[in-house]
Amino acid sequence: MAGNELHPTHRGRVLLRNTSTGREIPKAIELVAYRSAQEALTNITKHSQCDLVEIELCDARDVLTLEVRDNGAGISPDALDKPKAFGLRGLQERAKTVAGWLDVSSYDKRGTSIILSVPLPPGP
Repeated sequence: MAGNELHPTHRGRVLLRNTSTGREIPKAIELVAYRSAQEALTNITKHSQCDLVEIELCDARDVLTLEVRDNGAGISPDALDKPKAFGLRGLQERAKTVAGWLDVSSYDKRGTSIILSVPLPPGP
């Protein structure tokens, strides 16, 4: 699989933008960010029908921010509120374990954006 492919069944582009400063991130926060990206990308391959995925990672202003967005089908408000939406609920709960939060924005036929924000210990 080439570096710009998401999954063998995904036929679009994946763009990664890393504007982090290279500072040391606590392992617990690294794991939450990794698992959040993993879940978001899994949901995209299963549901979004997109041709573009953008992933952005930044650690400015003592906050780690991970955004995963696509230009796919979007998530209906009803689907967001379904009791079986464990993936998104799990992401929210995981963010809380490191004092973070999750924002999900979705627009019908215009894609979805999932943003994880986690406060970082003050840098040197």
